[in-house]
Amino acid sequence: MKKAILLSLSILMMTGASYAQNTKEQRKERAAVTRMSDKELKAKVSSDVKKQAKAFKKQGWQVNVGALSIEKQIEKAQRMQYEYNEYNMPKYFMGEMTAKAESYAAAKAQALAFAKEDLAGMISTEITALVENTRANEQISATDAASIAKTVQSGKQLIAQRLTNVLPVVEVYRMDGKMYEVQTRIFYDRNNALQTAKQVIRQELEKDGEKLHDELDKIWEGK
Repeated sequence: MKKAILLSLSILMMTGASYAQNTKEQRKERAAVTRMSDKELKAKVSSDVKKQAKAFKKQGWQVNVGALSIEKQIEKAQRMQYEYNEYNMPKYFMGEMTAKAESYAAAKAQALAFAKEDLAGMISTEITALVENTRANEQISATDAASIAKTVQSGKQLIAQRLTNVLPVVEVYRMDGKMYEVQTRIFYDRNNALQTAKQVIRQELEKDGEKLHDELDKIWEGK
């Protein structure tokens, strides 16, 4: 048991150190974007959109009749990626996945499910880093941190299942022989995602007989 806890904490410390460095660099970039004028930001998005749309079309991607053009979809996605909350953190989590099936509907459903799992993985990684930061500040014990971190990792599937009302912003497809290949890019409000994850973690901890309500609240104070 001690070995398992030490291993979990070792992983947490490496994750936390990497997260802290990335967060510092990312916040500098976000601050720079925030200082941009609306005109400058639109120009940056427009430049990126043209490059991405050109690459998409070259690879054979297209949209359904009646759907927004590839350019418009990518533009909307880019704008959402540049949105930050009052704490200078991304306003949305983004997930992107591709899936193949014999029908468009089946490929779309699979791509959406995979994208939600991608989102859940990002959410879990961020929460794990929050756990480590809280433990490093000695606000919770090493044992409690290990228990919570383990539950976060094992609960990713449950978190993905609870992510309702996702925003599919990019949806394109292409044919691979007789197979439909669909790519989707989805967004989910950051605050709602973290609260959903917190509920899942709390419920899973209680199933295991763990009563760590106060510890969870301390972790969420750092988000």
